[in-house]
Amino acid sequence: MAKKLFRPQAALLIFEMRPSTTGQVENFRLSVQDSFCKERVMSKYGKYTGHQTEAIFNMLGGEAQIDRMLRGEMKVVFEVIKMILIINRSKPFDPSAFIGSGWRIWRGPADGKGLKGDEQQDVRSLGLFVVDFTKARFESGLAEGQQVITGEQHLVRLKEKDKILADANIGAALYNEPGQVTLEWLYQTHGVTWFELPGTELRRSNRDRYFLYLYRADGRWHWCYRYLGSDHCVDNPALVFES
Repeated sequence: MAKKLFRPQAALLIFEMRPSTTGQVENFRLSVQDSFCKERVMSKYGKYTGHQTEAIFNMLGGEAQIDRMLRGEMKVVFEVIKMILIINRSKPFDPSAFIGSGWRIWRGPADGKGLKGDEQQDVRSLGLFVVDFTKARFESGLAEGQQVITGEQHLVRLKEKDKILADANIGAALYNEPGQVTLEWLYQTHGVTWFELPGTELRRSNRDRYFLYLYRADGRWHWCYRYLGSDHCVDNPALVFES
């Protein structure tokens, strides 16, 4: 039987800018004077938030590059070169809704009770609205020669590396994505079957601290939570991004 190849369907087309030899913008006409055109564009693309629109414009090279395209000085070449997931930041991650009653985001220092102070989340990760998973990294936090560390040690070392620690909302978006396309791409392309989301420190009702994690079993991905006092080894990496 022929092996079924996995082909990601959710990859976003990213634009590579190349000088145009014709001086014309191919297949692109938008008159800002035409109110009908404005209405049509808004009805078609109005579902995207301002943050998502800004992220796409930044991918195109920002205002200067877009102006060059509109003047006909650049043309657009389409290439599927990134594995993109849009993160809905309109609703913050709610542990009690996603995991169950009694769960919340840890507040304050790790040696406190977790009820007072700032929520312990990586604010840089919370600012990610468009995530390119070709740039994802999976790190164990183990020093050379080490076999096992605790989850708390793991977290300290990840923070020392100044990486962006993926928050739980990214995990929820990956898990809930139709067809779990991005997760399957990570598995098929890189052999990833397990990772945790260290950018959100979770509090259980018994005051213990946890990370959300995703794992692959029985042909699909699942979620669970891991106690930060438990042992972590090379098989328990964290999802991070370069800062």
